[in-house]
Parts: sequence; C-alpha cells; structure tokens
Amino acid sequence: MWFAATLCIKVFAAMKLPSKRAKDIPMEYIEKNGEQVPVRNSIQTVYFNKMLLISQLMYLMIFTRNKSFLISENSLKGILKQYKNFELTTFSKFYCA
Repeated sequence: MWFAATLCIKVFAAMKLPSKRAKDIPMEYIEKNGEQVPVRNSIQTVYFNKMLLISQLMYLMIFTRNKSFLISENSLKGILKQYKNFELTTFSKFYCA
C-alpha cells in the first residue's frame, strides 16, 4: 500500500496538477425561446484533495478493507509516515536484465 501510494503521489507531482481549480457555477437564468437558460456569471474555487483520492483508490483496489480510507486521508497519512524512510532492498529479476 505504501509503495502504490508513493507512486501515485509521484505521478501527481510529475503532472504538476494544481491544488485547486476554478469551476463555473450557473447563478442566473434568462428566458430564451420560452425556456429558462442558465447564465454563467460567477467562478467558484474547488479544491483537489489528492491524498483523499489516493486513499479511496487504495480501498477500491482492495489493498485494505478499512472503510475509514473512503472518508478520510488520515489512515493513509499514518501509513506514509510509518514507512517514511523505508527503502526497497530487493528488485524483481524480470526488470533486472
């Protein structure tokens, strides 16, 4: 789980995803051809929670059955903190040719 989560974090860093994005919200409606049509006149900021996304992925990929991974990223943060300085000492023979 630690390895998969670390890879996801590295992928997000490589993609340079912003921590927040703007989202258009329809706030007003005008009448056009007898219908109410939304007019976008406002922008709202929506935050990405990448750690929560990774935590939910860990649950969906059945790395864990703990449902707290679906609602909070704190469980994943605990695992990442526990294995913070861990280094893999073995490698697959398949990749070492």
